[in-house]
Amino acid sequence: MLSTIKGWISGGVCTQNESAIIGGGENEPSIFVLRNNDLGDLLVVTPLFEALKRLFPKSKIIAGIGDWNRPILENNPFVDEIHATNAPWHNKRACRYAQNSFLGRLEVLRYLLFSDEVRRLRRRRPDIGIDVLGSLHGSLLFQRAGIRYRVATRGYHGRGYLMTRCVDFDPTCYVGRAALKFAEVLGLPTKQLPALRPQIYLTEAERLEARTRWAVNSMEGKKRLVIGMGGGYREKCWPLNCFRSVLESVSRSGKWSTILVGGPEDTKVADELATGLSGVESLAGTLSLRQTFAVTAESNGILTNSSMLMHVASAFEKACAVVLGPSLESAEAHAQLWSTREFTVIFGPDATCKDVASPDRVWNHLLSWLRK
Repeated sequence: MLSTIKGWISGGVCTQNESAIIGGGENEPSIFVLRNNDLGDLLVVTPLFEALKRLFPKSKIIAGIGDWNRPILENNPFVDEIHATNAPWHNKRACRYAQNSFLGRLEVLRYLLFSDEVRRLRRRRPDIGIDVLGSLHGSLLFQRAGIRYRVATRGYHGRGYLMTRCVDFDPTCYVGRAALKFAEVLGLPTKQLPALRPQIYLTEAERLEARTRWAVNSMEGKKRLVIGMGGGYREKCWPLNCFRSVLESVSRSGKWSTILVGGPEDTKVADELATGLSGVESLAGTLSLRQTFAVTAESNGILTNSSMLMHVASAFEKACAVVLGPSLESAEAHAQLWSTREFTVIFGPDATCKDVASPDRVWNHLLSWLRK
């Protein structure tokens, strides 16, 4: 396997002497995968870790992620180490200022020059760095950390400066599939790539807790529906009155047991949406991320904004209806970039309707699940 990466490096990019150094001679290389982005961003590219392990079974795969993302990789057999990378760019958790503002740039510079996380990565010095998103900040991080062989996405938020090789951004390519191109660049044959579905590894105890939770709140014969009304940006979310309209139809039908999920910031809205509706319970703000995964895994279907939850649904092969807000112009373009399509249907502006999807249209789709 090591000869694969040596051949790649010696292909005109680096010198022959450099190619002999990577991986420490006979050992397979350590690989640092930077994905310091939001929850859904990490979930959608999780098959990359398996692909890298298939290529380098004895390698050390290091995930550079924000602390908020740790639950996603818990129990993942293809990740050997998590390196805290709470970098202040391209996420909603570590960035205190606008990305391109003076203070935002100063925040990035301070992180790169003085962060203990960067110092620890420099001491660790992985052989290969992969910047999945691809940005100038990621390039500078790799340079600062002394990572000699660097691969990144070019054309999304960066031009591939300081990189050894690049994968060109394709706006028509599913993000999860695009991430697997890094494994192909490093030498993994396309036929050996893992399935495109996001990967979450639950324990049996976590699943049992979720089944118990559903049993308490669900009558026999009812379908189990998970609804997530939250999202990173309100303008990208379906209007709340539309969610309420669908929930009223769900409640009147008497054929569903429904749980609303979300973070602490969604608690008030979820409680208001569930008020007065039988068979609808709000657990937003009360479940951990792992508990939300498990509840979704034990459900029959999911209705959600374009958010982390749509990728959780794909991970467990659950039928998922995704509703887009008014700022997202094309359901088809969104599906190309973010959906596996196998289990997901996206409702939003399209060739026949320039507005958000109507509650009746979404409710009729949910009715089709009852016949399955």
